[in-house]
Amino acid sequence: MAAALAIVDGDGLPALNMRRLGAALGVEAMSVYRHFPNKDAVLDGVVQAVLAELPETPPGEDWRTGYRETFITARSLLRAHLNALPLVASRPLASPQLKNRLQSTRDLLLLSGLAEDDVLHLLHAGLGLTLGYLWLEAGGFVGELPYSEPFLRTRSAGSANPDEAPDLTGGWSREKDFAAGLTLLLSEPKAMGTG
Repeated sequence: MAAALAIVDGDGLPALNMRRLGAALGVEAMSVYRHFPNKDAVLDGVVQAVLAELPETPPGEDWRTGYRETFITARSLLRAHLNALPLVASRPLASPQLKNRLQSTRDLLLLSGLAEDDVLHLLHAGLGLTLGYLWLEAGGFVGELPYSEPFLRTRSAGSANPDEAPDLTGGWSREKDFAAGLTLLLSEPKAMGTG
């Protein structure tokens, strides 16, 4: 999984195939199939590798703090692997770590007294904000497909450093801007289920 992630980080998703992965590991491509039944399993493994360090929400934490930390931590891990973003966006639950974190955050929010529907809305909105914000930081634009040439050209033409991506926040700190979005999501959770 680490070798597959290194290929994605260095050359993008289109560069990842069994032959290339086998070469990176010093084996024939067919040997890779002893560990992964198919390429989909490799792609799921890349998502797991990206989010491997995502911890569960600590029990007893303030629910607002726990909610914010869930998505701030996920964003931080994903920023280090922006070329893997299309994979994580299309297979978010391929990561047991992300599933566990979302479940523990859900439990924390339910214990606070929020209604089940409001909790689900908050989790979906937080995940959507996180992935969408990262997409903007990576230089993606609305309407592009993850594997499209403009997306890849934008990523390869720029620096690998996410802090050097085009500034779409009007000069604000990206961390503060993202945290402010999460705070707005939390401002009136009771009203989210209405409408």
